[in-house]
Amino acid sequence: MEKKIKDSFIKLLKEYKYNDISIRNITDGANISRRSFYQYYENKLQLYEEIVGDYIEWSLRPFERNDDNQLFSSKISQFTDTILNSIDTVELIFNNDLDILVETIKKILVIQISNNNNGFFINKLSNVASQQYYINVISLNCVESIKYILNNKTLDKEDLATGLCDACDAISFFYNTKH
Repeated sequence: MEKKIKDSFIKLLKEYKYNDISIRNITDGANISRRSFYQYYENKLQLYEEIVGDYIEWSLRPFERNDDNQLFSSKISQFTDTILNSIDTVELIFNNDLDILVETIKKILVIQISNNNNGFFINKLSNVASQQYYINVISLNCVESIKYILNNKTLDKEDLATGLCDACDAISFFYNTKH
């Protein structure tokens, strides 16, 4: 049932803006009652956040574990491939409020961190304030990386991944210099 609801919503996003889609539109497209919808979701925002969350969680998988045998550039390539392989859906779900996206990614990171997925290096941070800042930075970076890929989708996959890696290297170099 949840898949039918999500599929209906994604299909509607192809034709309408988020704010123009009603619960009735979603339930009609899924061929279910409003009551059935509310058995799974409190509102449209929760549905949207879950769809975004599913996608983000899937695209961040290469970064979940800190595998010493896997280069960062390989993780970036996997991330880029994930986005490009489902570009139509990505454009639909990321064509909405970026604040929702950032908050959804923050929630995912908090869950992954609480599940001891250490690939995000949160365990190296000593206090809650630095952990919160780190979560904010990673969330914003993820959204900006996806926007970069969407804005440059005509480039070769390798060029996109190289661009992201170069930017990460420059940022890393900046933070490793003495101020």
